[in-house]
Amino acid sequence: MKYCEFCGAKIENNSQCNCEEAIAARENANNQKEYNPEKNADYGAIFKKHKILIISAIVGFILLIIFSAIFSASSKKDPFDYTEVTFSGYDTNGKISINFNQDKLIEDIIGAEPTSMDDLEIWFEQYEELSDGISYKHNVEEGLSNGDTVTVEFLVMPNCSNKVKAGTKKFTVEGLSEVETVDIFADVELVFEGVSGSAHSIVKRKANTALLNDCMFNCEPDLKISNGDTVIVTITNAEDIAEKHNVIPKETKKEYKIENLASYITDASQVPMNTIKEFADKFLQEKKTEMDEGEYKNLKYCASYLMVNKDPSDTYYDNNVLMIYITYDQYISGKFTKTIYTPLKFRKVAVSPNNTLNITYEDGSNATFTTDLKDSLSDWEAQYNVIKLD
Repeated sequence: MKYCEFCGAKIENNSQCNCEEAIAARENANNQKEYNPEKNADYGAIFKKHKILIISAIVGFILLIIFSAIFSASSKKDPFDYTEVTFSGYDTNGKISINFNQDKLIEDIIGAEPTSMDDLEIWFEQYEELSDGISYKHNVEEGLSNGDTVTVEFLVMPNCSNKVKAGTKKFTVEGLSEVETVDIFADVELVFEGVSGSAHSIVKRKANTALLNDCMFNCEPDLKISNGDTVIVTITNAEDIAEKHNVIPKETKKEYKIENLASYITDASQVPMNTIKEFADKFLQEKKTEMDEGEYKNLKYCASYLMVNKDPSDTYYDNNVLMIYITYDQYISGKFTKTIYTPLKFRKVAVSPNNTLNITYEDGSNATFTTDLKDSLSDWEAQYNVIKLD
C-alpha cells in the first residue's frame, strides 16, 4: 500500500493516483522523456555561435601578436635618443658632427659595470656584442649649406635587433655663418730676394689687418727661382679664415709669371763698363785723400776682369767675381821702388733687366797686393774663366 504524494489517498502498489496534481506530474515527466536534443537542435544557431567563437579567438590572437610587437618595439632603445647632431663651419662649406653616446645606451640596456668579477665577465660579453652590433652612417659629411638635408641611419646587427632600434632620421642644416667674398690677393704682393736661378719668394702684406695677418701662404716653388718660372701662391688656411672672419677668398691660388729678376753676369757684354769706371773713380778719389803722397803716387784705374765659375752648380761660395784693379807706385825715401796692383773685389755680381749692375763692395777685399798682375790672374784660372772687360 502506498499513498499519493499530492493528495495523500491510498493507492495500490501498481496503481497511480488520478488526482489532478498526479496527472499533471505524469504528463510533464513524459514530455521530458520524449525531448531529443539532436532532433530538436537549431543547427544554424549552433554554427553561428561557433563562428563567433572562432572569429573572436582569431581576433584575440592577432591582437595578442600586435600588442606583443608594440610592447617589444617600445622596450627597444632608440639610438637617436643618445645622439646629438650639430653643424659647424660656414654656409656652402659646413660640416656635420655626430656625437653618439654609445656607452650610455649600452648601460641603459645591460646596466652599469658590475663590481663582482663573476658578473663582470658576462657584462663585458654583452657590452662587446652591443658595441660591435651598432653603427651609423650619413649621406653627406661636408660642403653643406643652410637648408640642406642630411640623412643619418643607424644600422643594427640581427643579434642586437631585439634590444636596439634600427632606423633613419633626417636633419636640416642650419646655423652656418654667412660669409662674404674678398679678394685677398689684391692686398698682398709677391717679392723676391736674390737673383735669377737662386732667388726665393716672399709674400708681403700691403696692410696690417687681422684678416691678412691670419692668412697663411705657401709658394711653390719657393727657392731657386729663375726668370720665366711660374710661382703658385696658395692660401693654406682658407677654411679657418672663413670661420674666424666670415670671409671666403675670391681665389685661394694665384699664379705669378717671374720676370725682371737680376741675373748673374756670365759675359763681358752684360757688364756696363761706365758703371764700373764710375765706381772705380769714386773709390780712387776717396783713397787719394787717405794716402801719403810722399810714399804712394800715381793712384789710378788699371783694368777690370770678370771671373765666371767653371762649374755653374757650384754656388755655395760664388757664381762669379768682378775684379777692378787699381795701381799705384810706391816710393821709399823719395825713390821709386815698385808698382803695386790691388783689386776691388765683388762676388756674385748681377745685372738687372734695365742694365743696372748690382754690385756691393766687400770691405777689406782689396787687401791682396801684387807686383805681377799676370801671375795674380793665373791663380784664379783654376776655378774661373777669366774675361778681361776692357
